[in-house]
Amino acid sequence: DWLMKGPWAGGHAMVRMQDPEVRKGMLEIIGRQVTEGAVDWVRLDMNIERPASFWAAQDPPDRKGLTEAQYIEGWYAFLDELARTHPNLKFDLCTAGGHRLDFESLRRGLPLWTSDMHGLGSNPPAMMRHNGGLSRWIPLFGMPAFGREPAAAFRAALSAGNLYVGFSPEALMAAPAAEQTAMVESVRLSKSLRPNFLGDFYELYPHRAGADWYAYQFHRQDLGRGMAVIFHLAEGTPSRPHTLHGIDPQKVYDVVWHTGKRRARLTGRELSALRVSLPLGESEIVESRAIATPHQSEA
Repeated sequence: DWLMKGPWAGGHAMVRMQDPEVRKGMLEIIGRQVTEGAVDWVRLDMNIERPASFWAAQDPPDRKGLTEAQYIEGWYAFLDELARTHPNLKFDLCTAGGHRLDFESLRRGLPLWTSDMHGLGSNPPAMMRHNGGLSRWIPLFGMPAFGREPAAAFRAALSAGNLYVGFSPEALMAAPAAEQTAMVESVRLSKSLRPNFLGDFYELYPHRAGADWYAYQFHRQDLGRGMAVIFHLAEGTPSRPHTLHGIDPQKVYDVVWHTGKRRARLTGRELSALRVSLPLGESEIVESRAIATPHQSEA
């Protein structure tokens, strides 16, 4: 009697979060597991494709939508009480991959698995567009990194929190030194770039399939630093100017192209009209930081 089923069940049932007594029971069960297991993170999953069918089946004929509203309110109350009784607990908003990204849930947790597409393996063109679409609304989320720096499979997944997949710790320790070095470099780069994700987000090209280039930019106006992540996806122009945003034309910037670790100092005017050449299928990370003392461009 704690469960409800709908016309589409597929062997699943949903907990009656709209019922205060059921919520209390669930808090006791899960709270006990969190305490006994010394759990730091809870993944909030719900692999049900049509939750609305469960809610609609409970509604009185003249109150359509009532159960859904009560369920969602109960869900927030459940998270708030679990967080109150376990103040160090963090929530991973999963729900079959990116299906619980409403603003109220985002106040309470972070999505670390943004799509179940990831279960099919690496897909850089889709993942970079996931990054571009999600970053318009969500500053902090995680994506699985199938590749290692400088592969496009790594850069397409670069986000505020990466999950490194495709290995076990034991296998990594037994791997050749080059593979271990690639992992160390990937983690180091991720951590060094992480502050940029709290900056302003700009999509440098339209968010559409079939384009020959795709790029986006994060810029911290408060820190005078940022980065652009650029991909050459299909046959077309091998070199493109990328109009960067938030750049002060009166300042000088230390600029790093992470492919090849090339470094130069550019004026803000030069940086804001940055031209990048990439072979087909390749990617680039261009990181910039304003410097205090102007210098003549070395590029």
